[in-house]
Amino acid sequence: MSDDNDVVIDVEDDGNNNNADDDGGEYGYLFEKKIKEVDMKDLYHEVQSKKDISKFVNKANEAVIMLNISASSAKDFTEKITNELIDKDLITKKQSKQIKSDLLTEEPISRVKNVVQQPESNSSMVGYVNVPGLLKPIFVLSTLSSPANLQHSNGQLEELVILILGPPDAEIQGTQSVLESARTFATLLTHDEVRYDLKSASNEDDVIEALEKFLDELDSDYLDKKGKKNKDDDDDDDNSHQDQNNDLKCSKRPVGGIWFDIQRRLPWYFSDFKDGFIGDGNVRKLFS
Repeated sequence: MSDDNDVVIDVEDDGNNNNADDDGGEYGYLFEKKIKEVDMKDLYHEVQSKKDISKFVNKANEAVIMLNISASSAKDFTEKITNELIDKDLITKKQSKQIKSDLLTEEPISRVKNVVQQPESNSSMVGYVNVPGLLKPIFVLSTLSSPANLQHSNGQLEELVILILGPPDAEIQGTQSVLESARTFATLLTHDEVRYDLKSASNEDDVIEALEKFLDELDSDYLDKKGKKNKDDDDDDDNSHQDQNNDLKCSKRPVGGIWFDIQRRLPWYFSDFKDGFIGDGNVRKLFS
């Protein structure tokens, strides 16, 4: 699994593109046109990021899976998502209007404007929006029956879309902000195998299985790295103990330990004697 790819947060461009440096963070960059590049998530160590994915798998938060959606535009896609959420009593019609207003650009052909995505095309994206009145996040994972251009002016097509709706107050029930959750799932989608498994899913069980597999691999990789580090530390301790044991090992000859100690210190005897007469405080050192 690779976690060194870049990801892009793409919102409606107002012409003020304030990018950060192009060096990249430790795990890669997320990029937001109106704000700045921000680092990808470290899914190995960030507990809340793992919790977001685990909650989707366990459906502790509201999780909706919609596969093979037929949508030719961002407006059409958003309409079908919000209708499904209304049918499931997860949002109200008033909230549906708010979502469309905040998520889509005001253009003849609307685009999704709050997006997290890799710079290079991988036909997937994560949309995010704050929804007043929500008490907990809603995660929607969807695949399109045919690739569609949902947010690119250059015609890039998407097949796999995750939409995250969250309460404006990120402190509710200890949740992250929608942007932080979007970064988590955008980082998840930088892993080719996960992305392929999700695009290939034919039912909800396939989606859950793909995410569980990823979480298992995360834990396995983390334990392997931790085990290797512990082994290296143990090897260092063993070598240190071995050196100490060699020093204390019986030489089987009279005063052998003293002779060994003299041989070990011999290279420094002359320099130690010389330092007693050379340098600052010679008189004090001579009579001390």
